Amino acid sequence: MARGLFDDLPDDPPPPTTRERFLRYHAEHPEVYELFKGFVGELVRAGHQRYGTNAIINRIRWHFAVSGGGGADFKINDHFAPHYSRMLVAEHPALTDFFEFRALRAP
Repeated sequence: MARGLFDDLPDDPPPPTTRERFLRYHAEHPEVYELFKGFVGELVRAGHQRYGTNAIINRIRWHFAVSGGGGADFKINDHFAPHYSRMLVAEHPALTDFFEFRALRAP
């Protein structure tokens, strides 16, 4: 069998998982998690028993758009939303029923 032109090249590393990308984003933007926690606290104090994580993420987008803290340059991946709610519940188990959890499709 003839040797291929690219046989000596190393394999490309696998792309980072969603969790790995989330952890990198969280390390670079810890203020997003602080806002997430604060907005959940507001919801709990307002009497909400359950709330959607995506709505909270969109509230964070709105916050940055009007606060001047990033505005149009602020970006957050929708796929990070479940990671924020899971992180918060790990930190505050009393909030377990506040979110509806589904199995993560992608790691």
